[in-house]
Amino acid sequence: MSLAAPVALGFAALVPAVILLYLLKVRRHDLDVSSTFLWEQLRRDVAAHEPWQRLKMSILLLIQVALVLLLTLGIARPFFRVQAQASDNVVILLDASGSMQATDVRPNRFAAAVAAAREIVNRLSDNATGTVIRVANHPQILQQAGANKTQMAAALDAATVSNATTNMDEALQLALSLNQGQLHSQIFIISDGAFPTLHETVPATVAVHFIPIGTSGRNMGITIFSARQDPTAPQRQHLFVQVRNFGPAAAGNLLSLYADGKLFGSSPLQLPAGGQVNKVFDNVPVGAKVVEAHLRDPDILAADNSAWLVLNRPTSLKVLLVTPDNVFMEKAINLLPDVEAFKVAPNQYANIDPGQYNLFVFDGFLPAKLPNANMLILNPPATNWLSIGPTLVAHPRVTSYQQDDPLLAYVQFSDVQFQVVKNVTAPSWASVLAQSGDTPLLLEGDNEGRKMVILPFDLHASNFGLLTSFPIFVANAVQYLSPADPNDISSPAAGDTVLLQPLPQVDELDVRRPNGAVESFQPRGGPVAFSDTAAVGLYRVTQKAKGQTVAQQVFAINQTSAAESNLAPGRTLDIGGAVVQRNTAVQWTPARREFWPWVLVACLGLLTLEWYWYHRRAS
Repeated sequence: MSLAAPVALGFAALVPAVILLYLLKVRRHDLDVSSTFLWEQLRRDVAAHEPWQRLKMSILLLIQVALVLLLTLGIARPFFRVQAQASDNVVILLDASGSMQATDVRPNRFAAAVAAAREIVNRLSDNATGTVIRVANHPQILQQAGANKTQMAAALDAATVSNATTNMDEALQLALSLNQGQLHSQIFIISDGAFPTLHETVPATVAVHFIPIGTSGRNMGITIFSARQDPTAPQRQHLFVQVRNFGPAAAGNLLSLYADGKLFGSSPLQLPAGGQVNKVFDNVPVGAKVVEAHLRDPDILAADNSAWLVLNRPTSLKVLLVTPDNVFMEKAINLLPDVEAFKVAPNQYANIDPGQYNLFVFDGFLPAKLPNANMLILNPPATNWLSIGPTLVAHPRVTSYQQDDPLLAYVQFSDVQFQVVKNVTAPSWASVLAQSGDTPLLLEGDNEGRKMVILPFDLHASNFGLLTSFPIFVANAVQYLSPADPNDISSPAAGDTVLLQPLPQVDELDVRRPNGAVESFQPRGGPVAFSDTAAVGLYRVTQKAKGQTVAQQVFAINQTSAAESNLAPGRTLDIGGAVVQRNTAVQWTPARREFWPWVLVACLGLLTLEWYWYHRRAS
């Protein structure tokens, strides 16, 4: 123990003064009385005439001496030297995504992450500041930059977990921006590592540490749950369910299907380690509104054991095919139910009204002014938003493709062979779903509000149009690109904001969450933004006018992210090509931990004891 103000020990000189008060005799005055018999003892005491008396031990004396000594110690500001964070500022990135609900550590990974964050905060030096960021589909600052230890601890106590995916890239970018101008700064990523490689580059002045959470990867989850109309009977629906085993050992389960709460199908599953199984159910009851897929056997993550689909009635879709001549595409489009297909040559496109169509397919052609609609683009020319190299890539082979993406459901893209492919550079708004090395073979994304699917090759220069996967791909693409019915609510991801469209006469809109809680809104002539979508399950929207129900809607939140269901805890992070080991090179430095407040608490306790003892003796 050391003292921050050792000069204050001089106050210990007050101890003799306290003892002196107990040594002094009481000064009395002589007084003549008629009889001194009863005052004999007092007479002897007065007769001594010495100012001092023998010190008599007293509980009050001991308490008062201890009180003076403790006050002196408190004023001297005692402290211990400990190892603390050598930082002016720290940023804690706390993973709150769906995988952090796993119970392989008790009570769950998120609680363990919060405990790890508290330990970091407790070891901060007294003058350090920090920021706490909750990371889900978007980063959320729980405590602004410059917060002290107490404020950071309060923010951690208030943090909650979600079912959203992890956007750690955006969170790291935010953390780096908050660290600008800090000389000694450290970033702590507390997570199970269930997110892709981070692309941010960390400057040398910032130290990044990874604290992994989790011990087991044993989990089985539903990763795809989709519905499609029966081509031969549009009133019927086919369900596609994909279940993956992310554990290191083979496992079995039972998959059950429910329509509006009633069981209509089941299938036993046996999955190898790291394997998957795809199931199609074509016996969905006609007229069913909501279907649920459920895995019987529980595991360490419950959120991905169930998924829901809201089956909306299809509407006719008008598709314009702009192509010189593409028999493969024409046949695939005409096979789709509830689709009205129209064809026009590229040189005739200027004569049509784009507002009459819901979806466009451009083959080898793009207009100077794009229609305000979604589009499937084949063999595109170079534009100001799509860069294409001057040379073609000959005979590329599919090296990877994202078979979990809905666009490639049931599609064996690895069977596609190419003569030549255009050398396209993927724009920032697009994702590459299939590629040959660094050459994109399939892209999708949102280009200024228009959803696009791009195949950068001529169908006639490949065997894709001849494969059974091609009409399936076209059906997937049309379903993905189809504009939403304004009366329907699409299935958002956990944490997304849902825009609810009230009818003109509606004056109250109620949303019932999966746990039964109801939140009411009063529309103000526009859509209502509902953002409390953290829980998985069904959300029921009731629109009312003067207390009477006029419309009801349902939407579902599912945890079907393969990245979140893959619970194998990561031990390293790849940040901009640099590998960060677990909790590496944490900078510790000697720091003072003053404990004078506890000394003052002890003083208050002694004062209370003195008061009690004095009044007890007096009574």
